[in-house]
Amino acid sequence: MGERLGNLGRAILRSLARPFLPAKWRTVVDLIAAPIPSTPHVTVPAPNDAAVRRLEAIDHIVVVMLENRSFDHMLGYLSLPPDLGGRERGDVDGLRGPEVNFNENDGQRYPIHRLTATKFKDETEDPDHSGPSVDEQLSGNCEGFVRNFARVSSERAKTSDEAPPCQGDRESPTCGNGNSPPL
Repeated sequence: MGERLGNLGRAILRSLARPFLPAKWRTVVDLIAAPIPSTPHVTVPAPNDAAVRRLEAIDHIVVVMLENRSFDHMLGYLSLPPDLGGRERGDVDGLRGPEVNFNENDGQRYPIHRLTATKFKDETEDPDHSGPSVDEQLSGNCEGFVRNFARVSSERAKTSDEAPPCQGDRESPTCGNGNSPPL
């Protein structure tokens, strides 16, 4: 019964609606009104080669989506040379070194560097995550991290007894270009 009504509905769509529609919509109607193909009775076996057999050993696939800063803190350092704490992995598109990965603010250059501390002491060290701040951080090909951090942490410090962490303190966990690996 359902199939007959389905066929009837498709026939009505083809005969009544199609003539009144613009040409580009007629193609859509033709696709909707086309008969539903039957389910195949035969299946094709999966290939039986070494690559497929290796897939059988995988129980779970986990996809981790991170913003750039988290990627660099967790994995980006792997592409650095060993003398900078990295593993010189060419298969990781991560950090290249302090001469390449840096931000500037008020004439001061903040390159990536090894961190001595990774824990924020208070909110003045936490980068702002608001929409306008993220826009500023990503501006100029991601060159706004230090500028935004200096501005926001200075504003936060006005309501705190703490000095802004990005006033010459290159060892602060958040002072830098947002790409400092926590090695």
